[in-house]
Amino acid sequence: MSRNEWGKIKKQPTKTPSYQASYIGVDGRRHYAPHTFASKTFAQGWLAQERAYKERCTLSGERWKSPAERANE
Repeated sequence: MSRNEWGKIKKQPTKTPSYQASYIGVDGRRHYAPHTFASKTFAQGWLAQERAYKERCTLSGERWKSPAERANE
């Protein structure tokens, strides 16, 4: 398992490389990417996008929505 300064990436025990990314949201709950990633780099990219979204919401006053909530819209 890899922990960067924001979020967590866990290598899945599968035949092909697979990485699960997650982070703690503004609601205090852990949120997972909607799918696993073929590389750690792609998982890190998803975490970076989520962090940018969180910061954008904070700065603009927009209501933050979880990845699942945004996927359902």
